[in-house]
Amino acid sequence: PMGYLLTYVNGETAGNAAELTSLVAAATYTFNSNFFVGASLSAYEKDVTVGTKDDIDGTIFALSAQFNF
Repeated sequence: PMGYLLTYVNGETAGNAAELTSLVAAATYTFNSNFFVGASLSAYEKDVTVGTKDDIDGTIFALSAQFNF
């Protein structure tokens, strides 16, 4: 009844103007065919290498529930 996900992405924009990194860990649990819950934690980082140097860092925690009728 458990499901897991781990995703890592690292890349650069065209012209190497920015480097992007993202890491996501998630899990779901199915109680029965009509109900499941999930949680995820994501970390995101954008490092600008040219220009204005507007770096972005963030973390997101999300909870979800699905009911099927």
